[in-house]
Amino acid sequence: MIFPILPLLFAELRVSAAEQLPQLLPPHAELPPTFWELHGTAAVISGLAGLGAIALLVIWLRRTRSVEVTPPPVVARRELEALRGLPEDGALLMKASVIFRRYVIFAWGLPPVEMTSAELRRELEARSGKESPALSAEVDQFFRNCDERKFSPKTPAGQMGAVATALEMIDRIEAFRTRRVAGPARVPPVIAEYEARK
Repeated sequence: MIFPILPLLFAELRVSAAEQLPQLLPPHAELPPTFWELHGTAAVISGLAGLGAIALLVIWLRRTRSVEVTPPPVVARRELEALRGLPEDGALLMKASVIFRRYVIFAWGLPPVEMTSAELRRELEARSGKESPALSAEVDQFFRNCDERKFSPKTPAGQMGAVATALEMIDRIEAFRTRRVAGPARVPPVIAEYEARK
């Protein structure tokens, strides 16, 4: 008896559900493809190319550039030549002695620190030894003369010719350095023996 009632209940539920459902809108058209579906491969390749270009730009900007280094003797000569012809007063003597002091520190391989004339004299004597005592004495005398004229209350009469003297000493020091690097000329033993017999 229960079974014949079931189809009636289901029919009633279907009718009431149909009455409650709203009217549906018509179906939409098919969705178009997205940007990544259309252009994904090209976008990835373009992005990688852009990153590569940025990396190359960074490498190019960070590259080491060749810097032309002017040798200290050339720098010293150029700076001293600029002082040539100026009146020889305390300021000129100061500039000339500073330029020459920098060059001497380079030429003798001294540490690049500020030294007094006495400290420089001791370093020159220790470094030059028996190789060039006369040259180091001339350098010392140049600095003594400059100090005397710069700091003495009574300026000695006459001009010292500091710029010309410094330029001349640079030439002599460079000649000495060239001889020292080249070393003494070696005479073959056969020629030495021949010269000894003469």
